[in-house]
Amino acid sequence: MKKILLGALLSSLFVLPVMADDDDYYGIIKSRPEGIVGEWVIGDKTINVTDAVEIEENHGPAKVGACVEVDFDDNVIDEIEVMKNTSLCK
Repeated sequence: MKKILLGALLSSLFVLPVMADDDDYYGIIKSRPEGIVGEWVIGDKTINVTDAVEIEENHGPAKVGACVEVDFDDNVIDEIEVMKNTSLCK
């Protein structure tokens, strides 16, 4: 019983990124290509971004270290939006 409780406690400490709902999540950009198209690492996810993805930079540039919301529709990325409220990524 102690092992089960310890496992549940430890697994709850490593939840990344913060989920907004089923189709969106928040995370910190850890790496990204020079342009838009290519492999981005956001939070603990590696995402392949195409030129069809909209990048919203109203609250700053989508650079390494920025807090972003990733919007999905049917498991396809629609948008990556830089967030003003960086507490959403913690």
